[in-house]
Amino acid sequence: MKKSQWNDYELIKLLQKLPEVEDKRSRSEVYHHVNNRSIRKRKQKKNWIPLFAATAALLLVAVLGASILNGESTDKKSPRSQFISMDQVEKQEDKKESNESDYNTEKATENKAAVESDAMADEKETLNDEEDYASKAEANESDQAANREAVTIGVPDDQSNYIIPITVSSASASLAQALVEAMTNAKEEAWGLTDYYPLDITISDGAENNQIIIDLSEDSPLITLDSTFLAALQETVKYNQIESVVFTTNGQPGVSFSHAGMLKTLEISKFDKKAFLLYQLHETSRRFLAPSNISYDSITDALASLKEDPGIEGISPSVPQTIGWDNVREHKRTLEIDLSNDTRIDDTDETRTAIEAILFTAKDFGFEQVQLFNASINQVQELDLSAPITIPAAPNYIE
Repeated sequence: MKKSQWNDYELIKLLQKLPEVEDKRSRSEVYHHVNNRSIRKRKQKKNWIPLFAATAALLLVAVLGASILNGESTDKKSPRSQFISMDQVEKQEDKKESNESDYNTEKATENKAAVESDAMADEKETLNDEEDYASKAEANESDQAANREAVTIGVPDDQSNYIIPITVSSASASLAQALVEAMTNAKEEAWGLTDYYPLDITISDGAENNQIIIDLSEDSPLITLDSTFLAALQETVKYNQIESVVFTTNGQPGVSFSHAGMLKTLEISKFDKKAFLLYQLHETSRRFLAPSNISYDSITDALASLKEDPGIEGISPSVPQTIGWDNVREHKRTLEIDLSNDTRIDDTDETRTAIEAILFTAKDFGFEQVQLFNASINQVQELDLSAPITIPAAPNYIE
């Protein structure tokens, strides 16, 4: 704000120059005038009070009259009174409280029953779990015995160049026991194979399903000759639904092999992608399918090798040159093969062996069925060529 340019002295001088104003009335006249004004104001306020009271009374009468008229109208419409006495109100409140109390009691009872039921269910489930756990091992062995009609062991050929999977019948409840019996009763020389079994090992069932434990002694020759042993073991366990092998030395974890090194657990490969050739020691000896020592990148390459001669004594092509195909394709778990028009299919043992070689080669690539199209006949012994052929569980079955 701008500062004034006048000082106090100048202001006093200016005020002195103003004209004088004088009230010529006496003190009594001024007092009488003020007193009369106060009396008039009080009278004016008091005059409004009766008016307000009358107006309020009229409004009250109007409201009461409307209420009475509405009450009479309601009474005429309903014969029952629209008013509730205090006793009725108390009774209704008591009834409401009683209902709420009953509801709460019933709810608490239901909750308690539900809790007890859940507790009983949990206890029953726990007991059932314990009973199931206790009986699962027995049930598992019983199921395995019921489902297992055969067991497979891998046996080296006469020159120990190939491992031949041999399948024999078995009804043992324990897989380990079934393997021990098959190895003990094997007739390798009669089959034209190396006299390899039994081995100086201990086989027992593992703590987990589809697992076995193999225990070797410290001076076991299998530790040095581990290549043949592990190859035979691979062909033994892959067809018996075994997923892993646990190795121990005199009960201690792990075996230190000469070539494979320290092994505590061996994970088994189910699909090695090998081709199945034909093994026969002599013309009069029994013929077996023998998986190749090498794996193939594709099923097409593996099938082509079935017709090739590896140049190894006792090993020959499993599919003759008279059987050929133009196309190979995959359809889910089924391998479809279009046989060439000049393919000759005969109902002979040689043709059956050739088809089985195709089947197990496909199985080693993960296929479950094989369908041959454009076959000249629909039946080769018990094999139905008019429909997809389900691949057997294991090769070289001996009754």
